[in-house]
Amino acid sequence: MTEATERERGINGAGVSDEHPPAAPPRVVAVPRRAAARERLATVESGEAARPAESAPPAADRPHVRPVSEAERAETDRAQDNGQGDQPVGPHDDREFDPVPRTDEFTYAPWETPPARRPIQRKAPKSGWRGALYGISGKTINVGLSPAEYQLEQWLRVIRTPVASHSITTMNVKGGAGKTTTAMALGTVLATYRRDRAIGIDANPDRGNLAQRVGQEHTYTIRDLLDNLHHITGDNALRRFTNQAPSRFEVIASDRDPVKARAFTPDEYRTVQQVVRAFRQVIITDTGIDLTNPVVDAVLACTDTLVIAASTAQDVAGLAWETLETVEQRGYQHLVEGAVIAIVKAPGSDQVPISALRSAFEQRCRAVVEIPHERSLVGGGWFDWDALAGRTKRAYVELVAQVAKGFAGPQR
Repeated sequence: MTEATERERGINGAGVSDEHPPAAPPRVVAVPRRAAARERLATVESGEAARPAESAPPAADRPHVRPVSEAERAETDRAQDNGQGDQPVGPHDDREFDPVPRTDEFTYAPWETPPARRPIQRKAPKSGWRGALYGISGKTINVGLSPAEYQLEQWLRVIRTPVASHSITTMNVKGGAGKTTTAMALGTVLATYRRDRAIGIDANPDRGNLAQRVGQEHTYTIRDLLDNLHHITGDNALRRFTNQAPSRFEVIASDRDPVKARAFTPDEYRTVQQVVRAFRQVIITDTGIDLTNPVVDAVLACTDTLVIAASTAQDVAGLAWETLETVEQRGYQHLVEGAVIAIVKAPGSDQVPISALRSAFEQRCRAVVEIPHERSLVGGGWFDWDALAGRTKRAYVELVAQVAKGFAGPQR
């Protein structure tokens, strides 16, 4: 009697006499069972029932056996016809594998407290009467965070979501709509509150000034980076071609020569994206106003989240809507649906109501964030984060939090 026959007898819990062989060879069908340990049990489908053995093992020692239903039999036959057979259930199948945490490796000294038994530390307030009371009491009276501080903590938690690589693009066909300012705010918040690195790419062919907004350190441009690709073998090598703000936000400047800037090709942009993704986690691309430029298609193809800079000014709001339509017509409807709209409340009486803009954009895009008007940002000079009003900083943190909600999704 073969070893396979012995195994089949063990599964059935019964013996088959040599004088009465089964009419057809038995077939083993693996039936995954979703139990705590996710064990695999086997069921034997035979042509005729096997006769019980004289000395069968106790019922408690026999493995669980259940009849095979017609649906399972048909599913098994289809899998075998497709060449799949019985797929194993184990560590290689994420749908069926649920690893159990290994806590037996960690030991604590007698004077140490395991994390599960440690008291929950209430975060200390930093502003308002709660912060004043906490300071006056010598940090002994902690009534917890205010609702505004709690909301800020939630936003920062989203912003710190781990991500391997994420590409953000700021866009509007209207000049002076605040694209570059929005890109600077995004990069500053990301560089300030995340541990990894954020970098900006000035892809504006019409003399972009993103590098000037961070404080230009040298005259290297994106053209110099492309001419020295063979030298960029590490983080420090890439840093030679970037301009860094006090927040650690880095920017690759566009070419100062308009002719060379307009000669920037889609393949060159894709090359820069590939190089930068190897050393930086979050990439922000600032575009120009000409959406017919061939580079725009390459930018959109590399984009994970689209940010539209808008305002309550009628012309800027209308062109922001037109920008979404142009992007959608080019086949990037998913970017429009996942877009985040940053609406600056422009001063003046002849403005589109912010409620009307929010209602219209929310029906088409993922999120809308209102940004207060900041006089220091109108001129387009050096971006000074510390000089911004508290409510403006808070609005930009909310904007980045809305963008960071896409960090957990699929990346390009």
